[in-house]
Amino acid sequence: MKFSLSDRSPSVCFEDLVHRTFQALAKVPDFRKAKGRQFDLSGVLALIIVGLSSGHHSFAAIAAFGKRREDDLIPMLGLPRAPSHKTVWRLAKGVSPEAMREVLREIGGEATSGLFDMAVAVDGKCMRGSRTKSGDQADVVMAVEHSTGIVLDAVDVPPGGCEKIAGRKMIRELAKCPRIAVFTGDALYTDRPTAQAVVSAGKHYVLKLKGAISPASMRM
Repeated sequence: MKFSLSDRSPSVCFEDLVHRTFQALAKVPDFRKAKGRQFDLSGVLALIIVGLSSGHHSFAAIAAFGKRREDDLIPMLGLPRAPSHKTVWRLAKGVSPEAMREVLREIGGEATSGLFDMAVAVDGKCMRGSRTKSGDQADVVMAVEHSTGIVLDAVDVPPGGCEKIAGRKMIRELAKCPRIAVFTGDALYTDRPTAQAVVSAGKHYVLKLKGAISPASMRM
């Protein structure tokens, strides 16, 4: 089965996309000891992804979703049975965030491989229901391709940290991609350092201006 993510994107084979996702998830290091493993890590991570994509935003809801789909979805994910709520929570908590970021970047890059002159939106998101190790609300900065809505990258905002600094660092990394032409952002990113980071990489920017910001202050 093939589908198109947008008018600009080429047709994508759904089965091929699922296969690539599994390949990327298989690269995530397993933090568990080999003895006593009952569930394949990549299969449980795939269940979490499918569950989140289906609107289930808690570990309990994802586990219940897996239980309801035990006859069809669970075998497709290579799992012997639906994992419990505690198993889903434990594996999600133990996996490396940076490893999952690499999975996201790989899948996003492959899904947009046929696109050129991409426009990418950089924006902060509050991850409802997610907490940091210190118990604070988890926040991330995401980079989303405009025409398809595909997430190309996401990075944690450190507790007490600045979203703008995390976003600017991500922009510098993404600017190395020759297929990205434009970065967009809200008024938080409307400052000279962000604009310089984009322009110095040979890219363009579209940033919102608020009344308190003078256009003259944005001159390069």
